[in-house]
Amino acid sequence: MDQHTDTEKRNLQMARDFYDKVLNGMQIEALDRYVAVDYIQHAPAAADGLAGLRAFLEEKSKEAPKKVTFTVKRMFADGDHVIVHHHVHWEGFSGLAVVDIFRVEGDKFVEHWDVIQPIPEQSRNNNTMF
Repeated sequence: MDQHTDTEKRNLQMARDFYDKVLNGMQIEALDRYVAVDYIQHAPAAADGLAGLRAFLEEKSKEAPKKVTFTVKRMFADGDHVIVHHHVHWEGFSGLAVVDIFRVEGDKFVEHWDVIQPIPEQSRNNNTMF
């Protein structure tokens, strides 16, 4: 049974669309639809604001050796927060396990945190990181 409120459902759909269009589709021009101008960035690799995220994504799209894929494994909503656990990978690299946390306000992402962990070639257990 789905326990999410209507707002949480909208926020989850917005996050799904963001990953599909902006990250996997590299429709960087669509950022305006999802990200507030005064976006607060807690991830150290990108600057604050919509312009900071745009510059980061443009830079990454130019330096990526191959097409990068963001495979969403699970998504959660808790009030005005959306949590996305996903696999970032490209050919020849096992990738990264990433958890993105977004705060949503007024149908836009206004704040972001992330936790990133490289996926090792070998593990001491038979479980995946997903």
